[in-house]
Amino acid sequence: MNSIRENTYQVGMPYALDHNGKKVDARNAEEHTSYECPFCHCLMFHRRSHKGVHSFVRYQGQVHMADPCKQIEKTGRYHSLAASDSPERFVGYICQCSVTRSTTINTTNEHNNNSTQHQQTIPELRAVRYTSLNQIAKLDLKHINPNDPIDDRYVFSDYIISYHWANCFFNCASPYNLGARILHLGLASYDSSKRIFVFAMHFGNNYSIRFALHASTQSTFNKIFEKLYIKELNPISNKMFYKRKEKQVLIAGSDWQFISETQCRGYACAAEKKYCTNCHGLYIATAVTPKQVFPIPTANRP
Repeated sequence: MNSIRENTYQVGMPYALDHNGKKVDARNAEEHTSYECPFCHCLMFHRRSHKGVHSFVRYQGQVHMADPCKQIEKTGRYHSLAASDSPERFVGYICQCSVTRSTTINTTNEHNNNSTQHQQTIPELRAVRYTSLNQIAKLDLKHINPNDPIDDRYVFSDYIISYHWANCFFNCASPYNLGARILHLGLASYDSSKRIFVFAMHFGNNYSIRFALHASTQSTFNKIFEKLYIKELNPISNKMFYKRKEKQVLIAGSDWQFISETQCRGYACAAEKKYCTNCHGLYIATAVTPKQVFPIPTANRP
């Protein structure tokens, strides 16, 4: 450890892991204490800039190895729910149809001046809002505390619920009011005639809940289907079939509604009746854009 020195020339990160693996906000960090990067686990220490911004920066000789931490250090920007609006507005943004924007290209005339020296400016750490499920998928959902505060009004689970800790919210007694929420689920099935995709959460004691997205148009259904399934040849039957690309997905819905297990049979889920025994209902939302579905690649799985 004596060979590791503090390096004050790097952009910091908003949080790091302590020696117990617990996430620590930079504002609550202890001085002269080593922490770990939450992405690549290189050693870091607490720093406060001249503007009063708290952050964690890596020790000299340490190198960020994961894409998220390298990007934060390079740009000084990190994605944060704290930079977003309410959960309803945040999820609603993802559930909106894409809008074509006009782009203006600005050209700058550069003049060579060999006598001028440019001093590198290290950007400050700055929070920017999440804009896609792809960015959310890079979070360590498995180790996130759903009760982590986002600000004075919300906690993490007000925006996202992962199957890793979903049993804190779903039970047999009464339906949970999902409202507008992003869900981390397993891909189950689809019904092309009804333009419906079915997902599932499985808990202990064979307890499960189903979730469904109903595509508002055939075009939306087709684009989501291309994200989730791939056509392959069965070498035994010599017939083509559709195979799941990934087993885990993130889906966003702004209008989740609960349907009891007695009402949902044959409504959205095409599962055989024997699978209904331990299923405690179905939540359904409308998909108006493919942005509402993101299959989590194996490399990014939490």
